[in-house]
Amino acid sequence: MQTTKTYKNVLCAYPHTHGKPEKKYCPPIGLEHIASALKPYSEKITMIDMRFENNISAFLNDSSLDLV
Repeated sequence: MQTTKTYKNVLCAYPHTHGKPEKKYCPPIGLEHIASALKPYSEKITMIDMRFENNISAFLNDSSLDLV
């Protein structure tokens, strides 16, 4: 069974509030699992970790973004 690509550009963001990351050594494994489940349905998946990325608006302003 072949899956058609439903989305062109998917953004997966690991949220974080202001302040110092408490566990910056742990990767966002749950988000990685979600991204891998979306892989058959999307052409491109971008993952960002808001513990280290200061500006999400640069990613959200992409006009080709289909799913967040």
